[in-house]
Amino acid sequence: MGSICSHSAEVAPLPKNSVVFKYSYKNVEFENINGDIPTQYVDAIVNPANNQLVHKTGLSNSILERGGNVIQQESDKFMDETEHGYLDVSTAVTTSAGKLQAKYVIHVVSPIWNGGVCEEDVKLEAAITNVLAEAQEKGVISIAIPYLSGGGFGFPKEKGVGVTIKSCLNFIDKNPDTCIKLIKFVNLDAPIVKEFKSQMEKLKTGDLDTSRQEDE
Repeated sequence: MGSICSHSAEVAPLPKNSVVFKYSYKNVEFENINGDIPTQYVDAIVNPANNQLVHKTGLSNSILERGGNVIQQESDKFMDETEHGYLDVSTAVTTSAGKLQAKYVIHVVSPIWNGGVCEEDVKLEAAITNVLAEAQEKGVISIAIPYLSGGGFGFPKEKGVGVTIKSCLNFIDKNPDTCIKLIKFVNLDAPIVKEFKSQMEKLKTGDLDTSRQEDE
């Protein structure tokens, strides 16, 4: 299915921005990074945003502080043009990246975990798919994606990481000529980094179920 190489057995001792694991799938490279999203040298970084694109907490605030207020200004302008004053779950929109190394910030409204009774996994898959579609539309070659529904969103890491990886593979299957050539999963939370590594390793052995429901 692809080729994988392991760089370390343990995540915790690794310095920031270390590559923990690599995976190659249909000419797209995947990297599991123990690092900080705003510092990544990629074309686009992904921000798990709230439905009003107010970047005041968590990773959103860190991106804003490092990239500058232009990110919030562009977000506000986008919201001014929305019909209801909020974005639906899984919606992805793009702003510039200000002073960051990236060209773009792709903001996506991540689903909040509600015990699994509200099709949260379907919404997370849609969020990842919409992020990659935005990236492709912008001609992005490299993109850095954090664990979208962790922290206050409360998504169980084993399920959420699995959905994230599978959604990326599914997107590539459906878009074999995609311009995206490098996808980085970037997180500072050691348990999340370890979970990405564990599930990427399962791809090598064929133990990760990559099946999905057929399109209706």
